[in-house]
Amino acid sequence: MILLDFYKKKSQFQYFALAMVLVSFMGCAAKKAVVGNPSPLKNESEQEQVHYVQKAVDHVIVAAIYEAQGDYLRSINEYNQALLHDSSSTTLYSLIAENYMQLGELESAQLILERGINNSGEDIELIRLLADVSYDLKQYPEARTYYQQVLAINPDDEDAWYNLATIYVMAGDHVNAVAAYDRVLQLSGPDVDIMVRQATLLTLLADYDRAITVYENLRSMRKKDHLIPFTIGSLYLQKEDLKTADSLFQIASSMAPGVSRYWSMQLQIAALENDTSKALNLVSQALTNVPDDLDLLSLAGNIYLRFDLFEDAEVVMLEAVERDTTSNVHLINLGFLYHEMKQWEKAETIYKSAVERDPDDPQLLNNYAYLLAEKGERFEDALELVNRALAKEPDQASFLDTKGWLLFLMGRQEQALDPLKRAVELDAENPEILFHLGDLYNGLGERDLAEKYYTRALDNGADKAEILPKLEKLR
Repeated sequence: MILLDFYKKKSQFQYFALAMVLVSFMGCAAKKAVVGNPSPLKNESEQEQVHYVQKAVDHVIVAAIYEAQGDYLRSINEYNQALLHDSSSTTLYSLIAENYMQLGELESAQLILERGINNSGEDIELIRLLADVSYDLKQYPEARTYYQQVLAINPDDEDAWYNLATIYVMAGDHVNAVAAYDRVLQLSGPDVDIMVRQATLLTLLADYDRAITVYENLRSMRKKDHLIPFTIGSLYLQKEDLKTADSLFQIASSMAPGVSRYWSMQLQIAALENDTSKALNLVSQALTNVPDDLDLLSLAGNIYLRFDLFEDAEVVMLEAVERDTTSNVHLINLGFLYHEMKQWEKAETIYKSAVERDPDDPQLLNNYAYLLAEKGERFEDALELVNRALAKEPDQASFLDTKGWLLFLMGRQEQALDPLKRAVELDAENPEILFHLGDLYNGLGERDLAEKYYTRALDNGADKAEILPKLEKLR
């Protein structure tokens, strides 16, 4: 064969050098090989032992040549021949396994590694390789066990800790995953990718303080990354620390004023704080920096609507509708605005356009139904619309409220009771739903229950001018 001819033509020096390199990687065989001028053999048994090891070396040399040429099947065959002469060499098992892995035959690699561990003891390199093979075979519980065995022998194996962390993540064991990433960072030093993974897991565990600490360390490493202060701000928002969250969102938007969500978060905080001046100033800044963002236009419209600035809201909502010719969300917002302005015809025109675009949008169907209820006309059409919405989302409190209110207005009070009671169960602090249920009980002559729900509606921010006169009549 060509390879063997090549092997035979090597000079004595080349042969000796190649043999020594290969033998040095053969574990037990290396310890038995004769180097330089061997001392005289003491007996026939010892002579036989050295002879067999030499044969193993011969096969290893040929196997290495095959392997270098990518002929892994022949390489495996030669390594197996070597193994017949030295079954205690852990390196031979590793080499055979690695060749099987080159061929994509992971199961065969796994079998030879298990055989090697059984024959030569729990060698850390064999266990390490078996862990990697099991991982690639998606045998994660087995891989976890092997990596744990490796780490029991060598607790400083950084890659084993990393792979073990990945297995923990896939198993949903976030606590152990965080601990494993901690160990990786101790061994490797700061690593952005691992720190982000760890902080994400800590966030999932709702351990916001530790997550913030990790992100602050990242922030010191990557001072120009505007996403990091935004992420830290989001964590403070989870902690309900609006002031700190807002300051970090401001930092993020100052670093990247063209990112709309940085402005959106500040706008939402201003709205939560009922800070009209701040909210309106932020709307102006946001739309100056990101004038074409649909979500920001929608949010700006809702901010204006929240503070009863209907004309300003109409301007930005119309722009959003003009820009978005595919979805219904901005049409629904505009329809709601006209509804709030009691411009019934404009609202219905918008809703009709939206229904033509998407006849199955449950929010749209509900809003259209409620509009007809407010107009006091076409109740049967409205009931059909809200029933279609409820077919999509049967436990949506606002849809149940619309249906109950419609039935009440249609004089079907007994039928209205179940959907309104269910709506209150689902959204117990909604002042409008509480008010509607109070009206229903009032109409049914249940004065105590009517008073109860009117009072709850007031406690949750309902319009006093609308409810107090009714309460006075009940008392």
